[in-house]
Amino acid sequence: CALPPAPPADTCSCDMILVLDASGSIQDHDWVFMRDFARKVVDGFASAVHLASDKQHMGIITFGNSATKEVALTYDYDSLIAGIDLMQKTTGTTRTDLALNMAKDEVSLNLAARPG
Repeated sequence: CALPPAPPADTCSCDMILVLDASGSIQDHDWVFMRDFARKVVDGFASAVHLASDKQHMGIITFGNSATKEVALTYDYDSLIAGIDLMQKTTGTTRTDLALNMAKDEVSLNLAARPG
C-alpha cells in the first residue's frame, strides 16, 4: 500500500518520539535490528516532512529499568543519527510506562515553547 504524499513542510507541525525497548527482554540481534529500524524511521521522517526548527521535530527515548532521553526533540538530523549510534542496550525490567510518561512530558514542553 502506498502512503499519500506528505503535505508541504511549511504547512505541517508535528513532533515524533521513537520509544524503544532497550531492556533485558530484547536479544542482542533484535537490538541491532531495532537500531537499524530507528535509522530508517529517522530517514523517512526527515525526508517526508523536512525537519525544521519551528515545525517538525523528532526525539528518541529508550527504556529498561528506567527511561533515558537519548535525543531531545530536535530538527537536527545528524544529532538524531548520532543518538541512535550511541544508544546502549540495558538489562533489567521493561518500564514502558516511564518512557511513555517521558515522551508525553517532552512533547508537552515542546508544544508550549513553539510559537503560535
